[in-house]
Amino acid sequence: MRQTAKTVGRSLCCIQNYIKNKGKSTPKRKPGPKTKFSAATKRLILRQVSNKSTTLAMVKHNLQLDVCKQTILTVIQESENIKAKKLLKKPPLTKVHKLKRLGWAKEAIDL
Repeated sequence: MRQTAKTVGRSLCCIQNYIKNKGKSTPKRKPGPKTKFSAATKRLILRQVSNKSTTLAMVKHNLQLDVCKQTILTVIQESENIKAKKLLKKPPLTKVHKLKRLGWAKEAIDL
């Protein structure tokens, strides 16, 4: 066995363990912590945020999730179909803007 270990470039212990467990397959462990959501919960989150301007806090409240907002954001970012974006902040319309828009609409109706 020592000669085999030298030839293969592995330790003697590694070769002995291989021979001892020859017929058995060991399941591969997944690295990292376990997921906090089931597949169904992930689908619910994605359904909540698709085609809507919904905040993470609203999703957390609506689905009564006991996780932080960052965890919900991670689920959204892992999705291939949904892109998370921050909404652009825009100033509200002033009274002048509203009057101009109303005047333009009235002109368009009269035409």
